[in-house]
Amino acid sequence: MGGVGAVALIWSVLAVSATPGFAAGTSGKPITGADQEVKGCPTTGGTLRVDLDEDLLPDLDPSYTPAAASYRVIRGVFDSLVYENDKGQFSPWLASKWTVNPTDTSYTFTLRPGVKFSDGTPLDANAVKYTFDRIESPAEGSLFAIALLGPYAGSVVNGPDSVTVNFKTPYPAFLEAASQAFLGIVSPTAAMADGPAGFGEKPVGSGPFVITSNIPNQSVTETRNPDYDWGPAGLTHKGAACVGGITFTEVPQSSTRIGQLTKGDVDAAETILPPDYQTALIDEDVKLYAIAGAGASYQYLINTHEAPWTDEQLRLALRDAIDIPAILKAVYQGEYTEAWSSLMPKTADYDASLVGSWSYAPKKAKSILSAAGWKLGSDGYRHKDGQTLSISFVGSTPDRELRQEVSVYIQSELKEVGIKEDITNYEGTSALTVEEAGNYGMTAVSFITASPTILFDYFDSSEIPIPGKSGQNASRLDNPTVDQWLTAAEASTNPATAQKDWDQVQKYVVDHAVSIPIELEPFILATSNSVHGLTFDRRDYPIYYGVWLAK
Repeated sequence: MGGVGAVALIWSVLAVSATPGFAAGTSGKPITGADQEVKGCPTTGGTLRVDLDEDLLPDLDPSYTPAAASYRVIRGVFDSLVYENDKGQFSPWLASKWTVNPTDTSYTFTLRPGVKFSDGTPLDANAVKYTFDRIESPAEGSLFAIALLGPYAGSVVNGPDSVTVNFKTPYPAFLEAASQAFLGIVSPTAAMADGPAGFGEKPVGSGPFVITSNIPNQSVTETRNPDYDWGPAGLTHKGAACVGGITFTEVPQSSTRIGQLTKGDVDAAETILPPDYQTALIDEDVKLYAIAGAGASYQYLINTHEAPWTDEQLRLALRDAIDIPAILKAVYQGEYTEAWSSLMPKTADYDASLVGSWSYAPKKAKSILSAAGWKLGSDGYRHKDGQTLSISFVGSTPDRELRQEVSVYIQSELKEVGIKEDITNYEGTSALTVEEAGNYGMTAVSFITASPTILFDYFDSSEIPIPGKSGQNASRLDNPTVDQWLTAAEASTNPATAQKDWDQVQKYVVDHAVSIPIELEPFILATSNSVHGLTFDRRDYPIYYGVWLAK
């Protein structure tokens, strides 16, 4: 995902008419299912060339990075304990079986024997314990995997092929977390030998591909692991990967990506945007996939500790001043749809009652601001006690999914009611320093995951970023009642009780304008007709393990 502030982070294919974030009525029809008409590898070899939509962090250590593009690159390098299909069902992967105690505080995994990392060392219970302990270590500086470990209390090695992962409080969402690449098992030998920087450059896992080249801000090359024979039980493909390797190239411009695809310079282009996917839809040599995401919607979080936005009424006025449907029509030609919750509709425990719970109301916004004593000046902005009513926005560069265009439209609409918005787009992890210091008024986040526990990461007071400690609660919400709902929901083993608490959190952050949901962003992937065997994971991202290239 989507992500931590401007470093926005990171699966299931639906029919177009039912796919949130992708409107029907386009000139063609995207593919709405995995390309699994032929099983196995009718052909082998060749290099799959993939254009990525954004710059990668140079550090590809799954225990460290929070980035969506990095996730898609390392998914083929790191295996997970379990696999989760598009229906939320779990099946064996590195773990052949597992048991959970009655309180969801202890998970015991029996590992598949004979699995090896690409450096030739065994993937055993010690490696699992090492991976999770390393994530928890302050020296690792984990930006997201540490959140997935939740209330981690340590792991116990029961034998070479058995490990028990313990938690301080019930953590029923751990299997979902353990299925993600961010909790992929790393080689202790390589990690200890190379150190954080060296391991991040060429991390070592047990997956079907091995990173052989990592050129920062340019490309990553992966080569097939010929010994791989322990793929997820939930996939149709078995054994080594079909293609000989994958080259991921960073190409931030959507028009450039689709141009390279149609010219045959690459085999796949990720995150195709309007109007470029119209080009893909009418090209007979191109296949287009429209994938509805799950997790956190793209949303603006207002810093509730930054004056004057500590005032809930001012936050509500700011929200009411934004014409989201008009922005989506202008920027995305109506192909993206409006979000109403901090969660996307495909996510478990999404609260559909929030749909339509507010609307664009500039007159109401102006009335609130005037009543609060903010008077409109000759410069077009409101002032009070010598202060201009302004808010700073932390954005990102390069421009991902036209989000900079969205911020400019919002800036213009806020000016219409007299609010001055200052936009700064930061590169890489630079925004994290700003967020840790708390020197901002608003930032934008999104994240791809199947679990509503992302709400804990976004709104629990323990996740507020502070100097030297990154956190995803960029709204800096510190509310004991919300904390209580979040803690109860995350630990609950009763689905109905958990849903009630998740719903209360979703409603609170919307009703109090802590979060302003903006849009539902589908994952749009275009490939040439020569690409076959593509499938997608639970969170909406492609799995290239079973892909083969027609000759």
